[in-house]
Amino acid sequence: MIKHILAFLIGTIFTLVLYSCNDVNSFTLGQDLVDAKTNVIITDSCTIKAYTIKSDSVVTSGSGTALVGKYTDNLMGNVAVEASSYFNVAFPTLPIDINPNDDYVFDSLTLCLHYSHYFYGDTTAPYTIEAHELTEKIESRVNTNGYLFNTSSVDYYPSKFGEKTVRPRPSFHDSIHMRLDDVRGIDMLTKIMNREAQFDNAANFSDYFKGIVLKPGDFNKCVLGFYAADTSMYMRLHYHIGGTQYFIKFGLKNQTDQVSQFNRVIPDFSNSTLKDSPPKRLDDRISSDKTANQTYIQGSTGLMTRLEFPYLKTLLEGGNIKILSAELILSPIRNTYSMEPLPSSLVLNKLDNTNTNEGTLLTARGATLTPYLTIDPQYNEKTFYTFDLTSYITNVFQQTDNTIVPALGVYLSSDKNFSSLSRVILGDGYGTTNVSKLKITYWRY
Repeated sequence: MIKHILAFLIGTIFTLVLYSCNDVNSFTLGQDLVDAKTNVIITDSCTIKAYTIKSDSVVTSGSGTALVGKYTDNLMGNVAVEASSYFNVAFPTLPIDINPNDDYVFDSLTLCLHYSHYFYGDTTAPYTIEAHELTEKIESRVNTNGYLFNTSSVDYYPSKFGEKTVRPRPSFHDSIHMRLDDVRGIDMLTKIMNREAQFDNAANFSDYFKGIVLKPGDFNKCVLGFYAADTSMYMRLHYHIGGTQYFIKFGLKNQTDQVSQFNRVIPDFSNSTLKDSPPKRLDDRISSDKTANQTYIQGSTGLMTRLEFPYLKTLLEGGNIKILSAELILSPIRNTYSMEPLPSSLVLNKLDNTNTNEGTLLTARGATLTPYLTIDPQYNEKTFYTFDLTSYITNVFQQTDNTIVPALGVYLSSDKNFSSLSRVILGDGYGTTNVSKLKITYWRY
């Protein structure tokens, strides 16, 4: 009896082991697995061609953040960036009891800038910020759609309206206060007290004082962000009458308007691996094999990644196919995000052959498709973004035009793309580490 029971147990265990070895969910990446009974196939060998694309311009008006500074990012192929911010100044609320006969005395004209606590680069080095008065209105440079871009510019006086050098520490300090030109401040106070036409109304004031541009010093090593809002970016005209101190506040003009403030962000690619590529032309996309098997994405500079899947339909041809799941795994290059943290999300857009955006990938419920970010805090080797591309790959497979190469653009989400220099450096499909992959599970029947 005991022998029969023992034989039964051994047979049961052998059967379980046999079936467990046939489990389709047990696989190693890099291999195609087929379950002979179900014809369910898992593959991550689909070819991905990766490129870096430079857009010709990025909208930077109305972002709510002013970017000012300089920084050279050696991890991005030695790309240098210079950022300046332009903004309008609102017509102030004037004291109702102004009397030109009062014995008023000018004290100072100051500019207050509150840190947004965003920074890009080395904040331990001295940081200089310059203010210049504009000679033309920002509105004169707005395009027909009401926007200003990272390439937009407005003329200004070359002489400095003010200057300040600090050691910023934006994570700990609150704001920068800069003294502006006394001569201009005295002129403003005199006109206010004498009730001159320049301070009769907002239109007259905007003709008199057109705005300010904030520019970086020559030797800056970081870009800082400042809140662009009425309560955090403003001028103050300080004066006293007798022993009483007063001030008049000039806030940010039309803070809900697209043309109240914008950032000019100019990348210099002349010493980088991207130097030979003019903006956004089909023949000038930079293949990842020319940039050390990696591609770049960066806000406010127009850098994005293009992914192509040229042999997708060939890979899945033959017989009837049903896509069960598809995952795009994008791997940031190790040790490129210790100083510049990875953004929590990325956005995928469909691209045509000329890199024109054909729409953002959406979920079945119509929301923007967002990835799941896995962080490997210890070794940085298994950090990656995962996108569910099941719907997209299914649609591609059902298309009848085989001349169209499926392609996706990888961008920062809008909150990062227009108001920061946040960046991601992705591995392509051919490197030895941090390899990006398209993993497809399908049923052949």
